[in-house]
Amino acid sequence: MPPKIKNFFWHVCRGCFPTRARLNNRGVSCPLDCVHCNHNYEDSIHILIECPKVVQVWQNANLWDIIDRVIHQDYNISAIIFTLLHNLSSGQCELMTKIMWSLWKCRNMKL
Repeated sequence: MPPKIKNFFWHVCRGCFPTRARLNNRGVSCPLDCVHCNHNYEDSIHILIECPKVVQVWQNANLWDIIDRVIHQDYNISAIIFTLLHNLSSGQCELMTKIMWSLWKCRNMKL
């Protein structure tokens, strides 16, 4: 995995991922809504897993059923990621990490 993707996951799992909700909590004045679906609260789980546009990506990658089961067990992004990494095959893990990275980059390009 390239260092920039490792760094991305480190930020996500450590809770220092710069979502609009986190920035707002840190005193940065910005809108809270999602750039893809206008949902009123953009946090890391919404950006990477629950946004309707993102769910379509996961469904197309044939990973949504597994992800959906995991998010009903725990609602903490780092726990979700670690559970997925533990339960997916190595090929699925690679696909998941690439998709999450791409979702973040796509989100940033819309800003």
